[in-house]
Amino acid sequence: MFSLFNITFRYVNYRAPFDMNKTGAIHANGIGASTIQHAIDVARITEGSLTPTASAYLEDAIENIWSRILCTPGIYILSKDGLGLFNYFIAGFEGLHVAEQAIARYWGNKG
Repeated sequence: MFSLFNITFRYVNYRAPFDMNKTGAIHANGIGASTIQHAIDVARITEGSLTPTASAYLEDAIENIWSRILCTPGIYILSKDGLGLFNYFIAGFEGLHVAEQAIARYWGNKG
């Protein structure tokens, strides 16, 4: 386990209560149903001033992605939402070779 942005990551095959390739939605910031991309957009617009529910939603999503990457390094390919989420939390992943490879795989498989 290690922490990043007060998020504790576990080296397990963690599965959040939503699927990164589907449209799992929550109600966040009193603005109705929110997908990962919508929650990221709101976080950027509000400069990170999110409700605890919205923050937990994004943190659970990044934990889910990071766990998948760590379970299958060199193989896991980020979804479009996954890349957006990774970019939102990018400061915490700078310099991590595994993270850089995951981003490169996304762009290498685009097309």
